[in-house]
Amino acid sequence: MLDSHRDLAVPPESYFLIPLLQEPYSRAGFLSLLADHRRFVRWGLPLGDVAESLDRDRPDDLAGAVRVLYRTYAASCGKTRWGDKSPGYVRHIRALAQLLPEAHFVHIIRDGRDVALSWLDAPFGPESVTDAAVRWRKDVRAGRRGGRLHASERYMEVKYENLVSQPQQALQQICGFADLPFDSGMLDYTAGVERVIAATLEPESHKHLRRPPTPGLRDWRREMDEDDVREFSEVAGDMLSKLGYDG
Repeated sequence: MLDSHRDLAVPPESYFLIPLLQEPYSRAGFLSLLADHRRFVRWGLPLGDVAESLDRDRPDDLAGAVRVLYRTYAASCGKTRWGDKSPGYVRHIRALAQLLPEAHFVHIIRDGRDVALSWLDAPFGPESVTDAAVRWRKDVRAGRRGGRLHASERYMEVKYENLVSQPQQALQQICGFADLPFDSGMLDYTAGVERVIAATLEPESHKHLRRPPTPGLRDWRREMDEDDVREFSEVAGDMLSKLGYDG
């Protein structure tokens, strides 16, 4: 949705920012990691373009190089603002907030039982309801804690259910938070969805992106048996309650 904004470019999931943080910054090391990273290949951005941008702007630290990289991607899309949608970064808000003090974090939270159904249907997700409950609880807790402790004025929570049932209202709130004008083109995101799906590592697992916002696409009340519901609640019932997902 946000990538469909006329000003905002959101590339395919990155996941290379955390590895980049593990080593002292150098231009050569930065480009080498990107060249070898399977996620960067999915961006469709020539490494030579990144190298040229680094040579022109000459950043002296990792934060500057990251800004150059994302600005180069945004420019390739004809846009001026950029973001990132990598769900695993929910565990690294502290590090990313320190790297990019200007960054804003939008944490989309979904009923964990519906998340479990989605994960169990994907080749890359947890293999049991218990594992899904543990992972969901841990990730949501990490995101909320990281956002509130390390980016409190730059952290926003959005319920997935609100995003799909009232997309315009939710997107208006997100745009206000990110200091972006609202663009109705975000509501027509399916127009460019084939490019988005093709850039993922598991295209078949993202087929539902072809649909417009669809409430109830996963519904644990219909699809999860009683034993699994009980099992999930035993592990993550406290987090469900905190988020208002009791019933």
